[in-house]
Amino acid sequence: MDILGKIHKDGNTVMLVTHEEDISNFAHRIIRLKDGLVETDRINNNPSVIAQPA
Repeated sequence: MDILGKIHKDGNTVMLVTHEEDISNFAHRIIRLKDGLVETDRINNNPSVIAQPA
C-alpha cells in the first residue's frame, strides 16, 4: 500500500480492484459492482492513512 500512496501523492490516479473491505477503506472513492453493474458509488470522506516512513 505504501507504493500506491506515493504514486497518488505524486499526482497520479490509482485504481485498485479488491474484495477486501479493509483495503477499500484507503480509497478516496469507493465504487461497488454487482453482476457487472454499479451498485453504489460514494466518496470516502475519511480514508485510512498509509503510514509514512520516519
